[in-house]
Amino acid sequence: MDRQAISDLTAEAVARYDRSGDAVDRFFDEAWSRLAPEGDEAILAAMPYAEGASPVERAAAAEIIGRVGEANDDPVKQKALDLLFRFLLIENDVDVRDALAAGVCLIWGSRGEEEAPLALIRHANANVRYAVAKYLGLGTTDAPEEAPRRAALEVLKDDPDEGVRKWAVFGLETLTL
Repeated sequence: MDRQAISDLTAEAVARYDRSGDAVDRFFDEAWSRLAPEGDEAILAAMPYAEGASPVERAAAAEIIGRVGEANDDPVKQKALDLLFRFLLIENDVDVRDALAAGVCLIWGSRGEEEAPLALIRHANANVRYAVAKYLGLGTTDAPEEAPRRAALEVLKDDPDEGVRKWAVFGLETLTL
């Protein structure tokens, strides 16, 4: 796909982005699946939206960047993760925070990341702890080797941030092998 086609598809995907009534947005899902293999060019096309004033556009861009990071290897994966973290540190909108955290989770999951999330459970920024709680909450089991993950969820269930607590409690309540 050439640069203009990537830019056009990104613009249309962002304009049509809507996760409000149904988590499945078939057009958007098709768009990011076509954008993901484009790596750096897709991230570059999403950046104006990630830095924009509209929360919906920022959420759409976060989802695109996360999916691109998930689908690629380093250095694209690391670039996407770094960008998502940069935005996560300053985001105030809860829906955008969720989209940013989801992108971080996708990349951590694609790497089989264990150490980084566990090292961040006491991070000063609630959004970072939210990403950690979401990642651990969605993927922790009661397998013996996952004791450190469960211990992290136990810490996060008492977090001052309500969203962090909810993901941690969810993770602890849904432990399965």
